[in-house]
Amino acid sequence: MTVFAIAGGKGGCGKTTTTLGLAGALAREGENPLVVDADPDMPDVHHRVSVARTPGIDALASGRPLSDVVQSSTDLPGVGILTAGRRGHLDAALRAVEQWEGPVLVDCAAGTSPDAVRPFRHADCSVVVSTDSPDCLADAETTRGVARRFGAPPAGVVLRERDTRGTGTEPPHWQVLARSPTVDRPLSDPRLREALTAVANTVRASKRSKPTPD
Repeated sequence: MTVFAIAGGKGGCGKTTTTLGLAGALAREGENPLVVDADPDMPDVHHRVSVARTPGIDALASGRPLSDVVQSSTDLPGVGILTAGRRGHLDAALRAVEQWEGPVLVDCAAGTSPDAVRPFRHADCSVVVSTDSPDCLADAETTRGVARRFGAPPAGVVLRERDTRGTGTEPPHWQVLARSPTVDRPLSDPRLREALTAVANTVRASKRSKPTPD
C-alpha cells in the first residue's frame, strides 16, 4: 500500500479532477485504488462521483471497519471512495487506511494551511497539480517545498492546460508527469484519460521502489 498526497497550491487548479482521473486510470490498470477526500471545509469528491456524503472519515475514525465506510461509484468503476469529515478525525482515518490493499490517493485541501499539509505526514510521496498561470505556478512551487519538508517528496507535477494559454512557464527543475487538458467531462474524456494514464504508470512504478523526488 502506497499513499499519494495529491496537492495544489490554489483552489481550482484541477486537483480533484486529477485525483479522480488518476484513480480511474489505476483501476483500469488492474489496481485497487482508494480516494480519500481530505478537505474538511470544501469537500467535493462525493459530488463529483455521485456518492452519499456519509459514512466517511468521521465513521472510520470512530472505529467502524474500513470496509463498511468505503463507497463505490458507477461514475468511477473499481475505485473506493472515502468521503470527507471533520478535520480532527483526519489523522485517525489516514492511519486506518493503511490496511487498504492498493494505492491510496488523498485529495488534499488547497494551499499550505494546517489542513492542507496534514496528509503529507501520512503520505509516501506527493503529486502537485498546477495550471499554467504565473500565480498558480508560484503556489505550486511553494507546495512542493512544504510537501518535501513534511515527508511527502514530490514525485512530479501535473500541469493543467487552460483554454486560454497562461503566460507562466514551469521551473526547469520540475518533473512534469503530464499536461492535462481542460475538458467538459473529465471522468470520460479520452484526452484526459491518456494524460493521466501516463501519470498512473509513474505511480505504479513508484510502488515497486522508493519514489524519486523531482
